[in-house]
Amino acid sequence: MTIIPFLMIIVNISIFKNIFLIHKNLLYYYLVKYDKILLVMIMKKTSKLTIGIILSLASLFMIAIISFGAIVFYCAYQEIKIEEELSEIDYLINNNIDDYRIDTMLKNYVSSGDYLAVEKATKNYLQDILYYARKLEDINDNEELIMVLSMENFDTDMPDFLESQRIIDDMTVEIEDLLENITYLLQEDTIYSYLEDDVFVYFREYYKELVYDDTLYKENISSVESDLNFILNVFNLYDEFYTFLRDNQNDWVVDGDYIYFANETLEEEYLDLLYRIENIDYYNYSDSFA
Repeated sequence: MTIIPFLMIIVNISIFKNIFLIHKNLLYYYLVKYDKILLVMIMKKTSKLTIGIILSLASLFMIAIISFGAIVFYCAYQEIKIEEELSEIDYLINNNIDDYRIDTMLKNYVSSGDYLAVEKATKNYLQDILYYARKLEDINDNEELIMVLSMENFDTDMPDFLESQRIIDDMTVEIEDLLENITYLLQEDTIYSYLEDDVFVYFREYYKELVYDDTLYKENISSVESDLNFILNVFNLYDEFYTFLRDNQNDWVVDGDYIYFANETLEEEYLDLLYRIENIDYYNYSDSFA
């Protein structure tokens, strides 16, 4: 981050001030020791106007150095506060995405000045990403969906499986919405749109450092599309399974733990669908949905 160069500048300024102080002390020593000689030499060789100009320039130079050091320290301090805040938010999300402290921190700010615009943009963006991440978490924990995918409601929902297919259809719409919105949020133009247009170039670059990395950006886009499309394919496979049973409900019966079909063709089709469901493998994506 840009904090390291700032700290280096502060150290350099500190060293410069120490050197200046040493020179000042030496000058004072010689002025005391050779007070009369030096004063005579100065009076002869330097006019009062020149002395005034030199002293004025020296004063301005020192003021400029001190002011620059203060600005550098201010910038470093602001960036440290923002990054510590974001690091804490990241820690909380990884431990419990529903932790109320996350929302509290995202709605409050620790910086000021131009840095406040960067912090607001970053936290607003994170709030939108978090919203959809939580929706995905809710889908993952949805008890109705778990019942359908585990076929625990098979006996109560047969032979037409209307409730199972309704749940799958609803979740499919949810995942498609997530895919569209998360993909949009991960677009580079979308990321930059959260920051005000009139922000100075430096703060725009700092915002980019906080929320955007070209390599991670491409990986995130690819990962999100792959993961959500995988879920959609799983839903489609289950929908195909339940549709097959509903369409052929007059040609099969359940007896105990077994299901019997009227002919071998239907039985083979059923067994093929069941095999594909039982062997869904995220790491062999194409084979699972061939």
